[in-house]
Amino acid sequence: MPFRALRQRAQLIQRLIRVRHHLERTLESRDEVSRIILNALALKGPMNISGLTREVAPERGSASRVTARKRVLGLLEEGVIMKGAGFDYRLIE
Repeated sequence: MPFRALRQRAQLIQRLIRVRHHLERTLESRDEVSRIILNALALKGPMNISGLTREVAPERGSASRVTARKRVLGLLEEGVIMKGAGFDYRLIE
């Protein structure tokens, strides 16, 4: 397996571990929507609000952009995610 693929897998594991530590540490982020958003950002990389809403919908049965946006803004305030280029959000490395 090439070194680049191993490095990408290691980075993915590190992102998932950071998400898990955050969810264990704070009560506010334990809600289901925030958990789904953090996992989506860890697994798929930077996404905008529409993309995050599409990730939430299959797991919850429905989702609204307003709810996803509120959770994203809360996670921004907590310092877990940051606004990237354009309208994308990503986990803080």
